[in-house]
Amino acid sequence: MAVVVFGLGNSDLQYLNTKHNAGRIVMDIMVKKLGISYKKKPRYFFAKHETLSDLYFVYSNGFMNVSGDSLSEYLKYFELDNESTKVLVFQDDSDIVEVNQKLSKGGRSAGHKGIDSIYKSLLNSNISLENIWRLKLGIRPKDFIGKSSRFVLAKINQVELSHYSFLADYLLSKIDLIAHGEFEILQNDLNSALIKK
Repeated sequence: MAVVVFGLGNSDLQYLNTKHNAGRIVMDIMVKKLGISYKKKPRYFFAKHETLSDLYFVYSNGFMNVSGDSLSEYLKYFELDNESTKVLVFQDDSDIVEVNQKLSKGGRSAGHKGIDSIYKSLLNSNISLENIWRLKLGIRPKDFIGKSSRFVLAKINQVELSHYSFLADYLLSKIDLIAHGEFEILQNDLNSALIKK
């Protein structure tokens, strides 16, 4: 069994440090702390854990709303397009308050174009939709009432960045659970702790 962690984000410079790229940011922090490097293919970047050989980190080299194409191409190229592979998507969630998060299995996209793209692409693959999990990272400012379009492309603030580093450390402390696809156990730990400083 393999586990692919996919960090949702837009690769254009203007989007790199925005709330919409929260998933990619947390994954990038983890990869950096692991001391491994991304390799580049035309449609995606990828890194492989050096000791946990079936754990991979991937992100699209394009826009978020076509992320599924990059993920699908990666899975097929490295022969990971099979029923035993599990996918853990790191994504932003505009309905969850910032510095909170929730791990859940699949579920509706709630209009998230990146998730829509992944679902659409994987429907044409051998990956079971039962094996798709999502780590939803809250980006909604506290007490904010209004449409997400007013904050989703805002820059990540220092409080959020500090939390993402803290969250990355937490996830790395659970790396064996992630590598073995034991997301139900991780879900209980993560969702009950809320990982707040």
